[in-house]
Amino acid sequence: MNSNLYNILVFLGIFLGLCSCNQSKVYISPYDTYVEANFKNYHDIRSALHDTLHQWKSDSLEIVSHIFFDNEWQVDSILLFHEDSTRLYTTLNQKQISIINTTDFINGIIGIKKYDRWHFHLGSNTYVTRSSYQDSIYSPMTFEELSYVSHTKVMSRLLKINKAGHCIIDYDEMDNYFYKAYKQSYPNIDKIDSLILSRIAKYRK
Repeated sequence: MNSNLYNILVFLGIFLGLCSCNQSKVYISPYDTYVEANFKNYHDIRSALHDTLHQWKSDSLEIVSHIFFDNEWQVDSILLFHEDSTRLYTTLNQKQISIINTTDFINGIIGIKKYDRWHFHLGSNTYVTRSSYQDSIYSPMTFEELSYVSHTKVMSRLLKINKAGHCIIDYDEMDNYFYKAYKQSYPNIDKIDSLILSRIAKYRK
């Protein structure tokens, strides 16, 4: 066999083999697929939430002092919407950068749309013990790791994986979360304008 032809065949064999191996290793999680399919649709709302948090920080609200004190934070890439598009749930993922800390945090965020405006409220806070996920307890988890914990643990009550391997939202459970649990603790939640609340707190200071 011609040596040049032989070399070409060997090269093609190696190339095809590498392609086959790479394809077999490619795995896109249901959560990544959800973000890819939905992120553009709620990008503006996520940005509005981000702006609200910065406003709360600017107004020095006591309710968010634990978030902005010695922490780095990021709104999660997944926003979950009820089928009526008037309620949402997501998380604020927080890294504690102080070397004395051994935990990071995931804070739930509730969004309620009233009169074409979104109003955001902090929900429950979840401690993320680093020793459960990594060797170094004094190094903050990455936002990618915190997002994974958010999707698989914190959001798992509302975000399910069906038999086909796709993310689906449990709307009944979202109803239960909003109306039986959260609203029992905050019965006037639909009436509170977070921006007004922020401004009142600023002026009272």
